[in-house]
Parts: sequence; C-alpha cells; structure tokens
Amino acid sequence: MTADGLMIVSVFLITTLLGSTVGYFAVPISPRATKITNFELRRGQLYILGYVSAVAGLLITLQTTGTSFVQLLSPSGLMSIAQQITQERYTAGLGLPMTYNVANSLLLTYAIVLGVTLGLGFKHAWWAYVPILIFWFGNIIITTRAPIIFSASIVAFAFIYGKAIVNNKFAPIKLWNARVLLTLILGGAGVLGLFYFVQTLRFGESGARDAAEVLQHLRKWPFGSLPSFSMWWEGWSGRVETPFGYYTFTGILDNLGIAERVKGGFDEYVALAAGERGNVYTIFRGLIMDFGFTGAGVFCFLLGALGGVAYKGMRRGRLMMFSLYTAIICFMLWSFVISFFSFTSHIACFVLGPLALKYFAKRHVSSQRVAPKLNVATI
Repeated sequence: MTADGLMIVSVFLITTLLGSTVGYFAVPISPRATKITNFELRRGQLYILGYVSAVAGLLITLQTTGTSFVQLLSPSGLMSIAQQITQERYTAGLGLPMTYNVANSLLLTYAIVLGVTLGLGFKHAWWAYVPILIFWFGNIIITTRAPIIFSASIVAFAFIYGKAIVNNKFAPIKLWNARVLLTLILGGAGVLGLFYFVQTLRFGESGARDAAEVLQHLRKWPFGSLPSFSMWWEGWSGRVETPFGYYTFTGILDNLGIAERVKGGFDEYVALAAGERGNVYTIFRGLIMDFGFTGAGVFCFLLGALGGVAYKGMRRGRLMMFSLYTAIICFMLWSFVISFFSFTSHIACFVLGPLALKYFAKRHVSSQRVAPKLNVATI
C-alpha cells in the first residue's frame, strides 16, 4: 500500500472516530425510567416468519436459475450447477426478481431478532436456526459467499449488544481471553473453509484446482483491497459517471431502476502480486466516487456520530438502539471489502428489526419508576 493511500484511509478513520466522540458526548440521552417486569416472546409467529422467508428465497433461487432438487442431491450435480450459475452471474447476470430481495429482507429481519433475543436471555431450539441454514444453502448454490458471512455478522453483533444491554456490561472485549481467542480461531477457520468450498464450487468438477491455487486466489479478497485502493487512487482521473451515492447504496438504486448493479462491484481490475488481478477496493473508493473526497469525509463523520449516539443509547438501556449500532458496526467491519449498505436487504432488516422486536416480544411494562443506575432490561 502506498503512502498516499495509507494517508487517505487514515484520514477517513480518524474522521469517523472524531464523529463518534462528538455523537457520544454532544447528544443527551436520558436513561429509560420504566422497568420491564415481563418480556414474553411470540416464538411461534417468529419461527413462521423465518421458515416462510427462507423457503421462499430458496424456491425463487431455484426457479430463477433453472435448478431442480434432483441436481442438488449429488456432489457432482451441485458442482456442475454451481459452475454454470457462476459463469452466468459474472456474464449475463442472474436477474433475481424483487421478490427475492423481499424474502431476504424478511429472513435477515428474523436473524437479527433471533440474535438479539438470544442476547436478552431467551432460549431457542435447534430448529430455530434452520431458516438461516436454508438461506446459506441458497447462497452456496449461486456461489455467493458474502451474504453468508454478512448474515452471520448480523446475528453475532445483535446477540452481543442484546446481551450487553440486558447485563449493562459494555467493557471492551479482552482479546487475550482464552474463550475469545478460541472463538476467533474457529470463526476464522470457518470463513476460510467457506471460501475454499465456494471457490471450489466455482471452479467446478471438470476444472478442479489444487488447494494451493484456490488459497492463492482467495487471499486477494481479504488482503488485496488496500493495495487495490492505492493503485486506483494513483491512476484515478477524477471522472465519475455513476449517480450520486451509487456505490454506497447500490441495491437501492438498482431496485429503483436508477442504475443497474455492476457485476462484482467494480468492472475495473488492477494487477496485484504474482499475476493476480483484483477488483475489491474497500468502501473508500465508492465513498470518494459517490460524494467526493470532502463528502466522503462528511459521510464518515456522520456515520461515526450516529454510532456514538447509538452506543450511548444502549448504555442508557435503550434496547432499540441495538439495530442502528449493529448496522454501523457491520458497515465498519466489512469496510475493507465493500459497502455493507450496498445490499437492500441489509438496510431493510435494520429498519424492520426494531419493529419486528416490538411485535414478537410482547412487553408488560411496570409503571414503577427506577433509578437510572439500576441494571434493568428496558425498551
């Protein structure tokens, strides 16, 4: 990564940090004064939402790609259809209908409610997680790994912040804790395994590669984005032909018919080491092209400010702030790859998440006033 690229990324990160500080200390949020004495979860209706949305999304995927269940019953059949779909996805495009986005939005809404209720202390049977597995399987068929990882992030952070709110514990995570290290190692191994499996499916049975070649291809996804951004910045002419906000909110503009989504995010590639080409440029290329350099800085500041407000709200017992904070954390976590808000279903689930939680979590609120410092779960 060049010095100029590193400086630009650093400026945006510092601006985001400054915004979060201003948001936290400048916006007053009083603790919730009413105590939740009974919190009942409508599990049956919640699970129906999960299964209906997951099955609908899978059926739409199979119908759009012309895939039958019989083809999925054997490894060779799965690899054959996956390779065929991959070629179509990167050439003509799959053309998944709007109903597919609706189904995914509802499924991710289910996922975020599932995660936060776990954090609040509710227990779910194993089959409550089946809708998420169905969603993952549908994405494996079309060899899209990002939705799988992103959905796991949504569930994980919703769980973490729900648990933090109900226990009133917001201490920084101790990375050297044995449990945390084990979780990170297993999570990293799971992501690596997913990448290897999906990439193998993309190559297909007839074009099988050895493990070294697959891993060499995959390393540019997490590690090549910063060098790619630097190379793009050095050669960028300053010309922009896309609509305002296109790369940051691609899904919305695509669904509204304003601008079609570019396959793979960017159709321009840069040469990385060992002859590898990459088209992953971090979110910062998109922000600069969408809003200009100054506008990108303003966006980062406002994003940080919203994060600071949401974090303060959670510390004050405002449960519904978990959705906003989860959205911002997920955006920042995957900033080295792509805009988390470029998927319509992500934005929809963070908007629908608090509304769904209010519906599926039947609340009985006591009129008893409680002191701000009491450790209570509030909404």
